[in-house]
Amino acid sequence: MVVNHDASPSDRKLAALRVLFSAAAATAMLPGTVSAYTAPPPIGQPCNPGTWSSNGVQPCQSADLGHFVAASGATSQTPAPMGSYVDTTGATAAKLAPLGRYVDTVGAASAKLAPVGSYVDTVGATAAKLAPLGSYSDTAGASSPKLAPLGSYVDTVGAASAKLAPLGRYVDTVGATSAKVAPLGSYVDSVGATAAKLAPLGSYVDTVGAAAAKPAPLGRYVDTVGATAAKLAPVGYFVGSTGQSAPQAAPAGTFAAGLGNSAASPCAVGSNAYGAASACRIIQAGFQGAGVGPLLGSNFGTGGSHDLGAMLPGDSVAITITNTSADVANQHQLTGLTLLSYTLSNPAQFDLTGFTSGMELAAGGGSVPLSLHAKASLPPGAFSVMLTLNTDQEADYRAAGRQFSYTFTGFNAVAVPEPESAALLLAGLGALALWRRRQGGAGAGARGA
Repeated sequence: MVVNHDASPSDRKLAALRVLFSAAAATAMLPGTVSAYTAPPPIGQPCNPGTWSSNGVQPCQSADLGHFVAASGATSQTPAPMGSYVDTTGATAAKLAPLGRYVDTVGAASAKLAPVGSYVDTVGATAAKLAPLGSYSDTAGASSPKLAPLGSYVDTVGAASAKLAPLGRYVDTVGATSAKVAPLGSYVDSVGATAAKLAPLGSYVDTVGAAAAKPAPLGRYVDTVGATAAKLAPVGYFVGSTGQSAPQAAPAGTFAAGLGNSAASPCAVGSNAYGAASACRIIQAGFQGAGVGPLLGSNFGTGGSHDLGAMLPGDSVAITITNTSADVANQHQLTGLTLLSYTLSNPAQFDLTGFTSGMELAAGGGSVPLSLHAKASLPPGAFSVMLTLNTDQEADYRAAGRQFSYTFTGFNAVAVPEPESAALLLAGLGALALWRRRQGGAGAGARGA
């Protein structure tokens, strides 16, 4: 073979290849020989998509991982852009990162999973998103965050889990960013609660965020749910154990003075009570121990003699009976004054109107108007009548107690002639009759003449 050294390098290379091909062809044509040689494509054919060479023609090489060649005749390969990747050689295009994955570099051979606490909700993402407040992501490769369920909340971004509502708090909505504090009158005694519990009967809650209700203490009670405070046992009642929903009335023979009693006290000898009493009633005259009772008063005091002056039949005198006790207990039987009956010393001449047997006057000024009425049979001249009232003062309720007596004096104002005046009147009447007779006789004589 003659080589022309003045030829260009490409011409010399082409001449050498022709010689090589000729020799190979001659060898293949030798009798009895078998050749596995396949003739190469014609020199100058462009590279197919997915391959490339420095001059764009064959021989060509496949695009590497993370790269692709989209067109034929390429002289270079293209790295996968951010948001996409190429996981095979000889690729003609890059793949977009799917939901839940992202690519944050060029030339990537694979997409990254969204880490725990984040998510990817679009294809071709270049970064993962942090789970926002109120939501979380507890798995890698999540395409969306999860809302915090009832009873839990998320108060940070990028959370991998939700937080359970602690004691004293609750969450009643999904996607919450914080737990709610149990309000006054309610409590939360478990974690992850979806609602607060109202304080039950017999208990109360006087602070926010309580984990438990407080039982009503001794001397107090709670009769409503959701209470913020316990009530003091009222006068005449007591609460002897904790957590009660109602006070207990002091039984008969005992009393509970003031508010907030935790027990009832027994009445002293000589006094008594009838249930739910704030004190014991004196039931023995002259009793000096602790106790209260009704006290009778009137516009005529508590007895004595009283001069009514002139009074005609049919006239009345007002008598107002009053319970002057200053002790106002919660039970009228304790200080109420009962008027049991009355008597008049001369009922033929007087009666008492407005009185009803067994009527009761409340302490603190309870009163009844009575009238002492003079009957038509009241004789002229001076009179005296005694009124006696039978009451339960200083006695057990409605039992006979003290009597109060009033003596009323006066005179019937009808005119009664004096003895001298009557004699003169009779003499005058006799002279008048004699004169009339004489006058009558003189008249007759004249008529006869």
